[in-house]
Amino acid sequence: MAGNTDEMIRQAYQIVAEPSRLAELQVRIERALDTGFGDGKELDAHFAQAGILFDAISDLEPSDFNKFGVEPPQESGGNPWASNPVGDAVLCLDNTLHVSAIDGPDQDGDTIQIGDDFRTWLAGDLKETERALRNLLRSPPNGGSIILRFHLGDSDTRGTLAVATRQSGNGDREIRIHRIALAWSDAVGPEFAQNLDLTQAETELVRFIVEGRTVNEFAQARGRAVGTARNQLKSVLRKLAIGSQSELVSLYAGFASSFALHKAGIARSKQRAFGHGITLPDGSDILYERYGKAGGRPVLMLHGALEGPFLPPRTENAAANSGLELLVPWMPFYTGAYADLNATARVEAFVANLIAFLDAMGIEDCPVVACGLSTAYALALVDQFPGRAKGLVLAGMALPITEIAQDTPINPAWRAPMLLGQRSPRFFELFVRAVFRLAMRGQAHHYVDRLFQDSEVDLGILRQPDIAMTMRRSAENRPDRFGAAMAHGFTLMTLDWSRWLSSREVPIRLVVGEEDVVTTPEQMLAFARRRQVDLIGPIAGLGGFSLFQRPELIFAEARALDDR
Repeated sequence: MAGNTDEMIRQAYQIVAEPSRLAELQVRIERALDTGFGDGKELDAHFAQAGILFDAISDLEPSDFNKFGVEPPQESGGNPWASNPVGDAVLCLDNTLHVSAIDGPDQDGDTIQIGDDFRTWLAGDLKETERALRNLLRSPPNGGSIILRFHLGDSDTRGTLAVATRQSGNGDREIRIHRIALAWSDAVGPEFAQNLDLTQAETELVRFIVEGRTVNEFAQARGRAVGTARNQLKSVLRKLAIGSQSELVSLYAGFASSFALHKAGIARSKQRAFGHGITLPDGSDILYERYGKAGGRPVLMLHGALEGPFLPPRTENAAANSGLELLVPWMPFYTGAYADLNATARVEAFVANLIAFLDAMGIEDCPVVACGLSTAYALALVDQFPGRAKGLVLAGMALPITEIAQDTPINPAWRAPMLLGQRSPRFFELFVRAVFRLAMRGQAHHYVDRLFQDSEVDLGILRQPDIAMTMRRSAENRPDRFGAAMAHGFTLMTLDWSRWLSSREVPIRLVVGEEDVVTTPEQMLAFARRRQVDLIGPIAGLGGFSLFQRPELIFAEARALDDR
């Protein structure tokens, strides 16, 4: 048991540097659980610390959301840097700083090769970078990282910005080099400077930082003292109200993303984030979105985790065609609201505010639609305030593990985090940060492919361009930047929901897809029978994302409840 615990602690910290290793940790969790793992409480402090480190070092990477998604990278037609034998790194170094592995096959010509002395390919301040790399080698495994710039080949004159991370001492792969996909643009740079009121000299300094060059190099290029250049950098950071060079890079990356979307004629959305807000009698605010037919029949819709309070066009159109106006409040697992309360109290506090929200909107009662992690909130609402809901439609319900019989199989990619989170709740904080960061790198397929490996329907829907854009919009507008609030949503999946399932005054309709692989149709059927819930399905060709796949079906059920 001690060996399992120690190994999970090591892998938890490794995930901070390489989120793609989440799958390895999940496999170890599954094995530990199958061999009588303990209560898991001794891991909580380590998971919490790893989560804090995640937020701290994530600023080393761009946060422009350009790669946000769950689709595997496409083949690149013979690009020598396309395949990936070294994880998510560009290359690996041994303890003599020689190249031991490359992301792609060896190439003849002027590109970096296995066996090369990496120091000969460094850009910028060579002595300082070599010193930093040697210090990194002396640090504990997975214990540090540095930003550097190196040349991929002779033609890469400016160099490539990268993060070097210390690995676990396996001889030929002591250091991994991860490329940062960000470069200064002569089109974006002037717009960035104009919008933020930067002088020409300040803009040039920002350019040096974004390109991974140092303040010393800037001072040398401008023919001024290093101290003067450092003071100028401090002045720029104060002007922009940020505190570090990594924040400056992130600010530029976010601006560059917006600029690119604008030039391409791609609107971020038809409605701006924080489309609507209302102040309740207790002084608190609820943010919400409106979709469908303006002035149509009102439906309270509680959103899921991936899409947040935003809907793809097909779902919007289906609501309008059904004559419904959807009111979609921002859920606590999206905003981080009520974080001082435990999970159960958080649900019930928000539900009470939903009733105040309906009062403020002048709605006496209406149907409720819920999906994914919002299921617990919907059940609490119809149980505690049955007079305010005409009925409830559950679309892609997330079933808590307490409602699943122990002798029935559970998807391993779902079972492992749920059972460990039940024992060690802080694990969810690390888990959601890792998945979110993978998505930002365009690598969420490491997790998603495993979770939905038996459902081509769900994998297909998640990779549709409109769904991908909706998920990206959700990520861009999260009040908690790294998705930590979603840990609360996963915590709900480990609780006993009996307190919200005692009353049957309000009809509940559960839409089940035949290809739902997170919670199987058999488990949903058993739940529906036990809890006296009306089951619709299992429906052939439907997976777990029925709100995306068959929105017209979901809204037809909502309309039928409104007609009762």
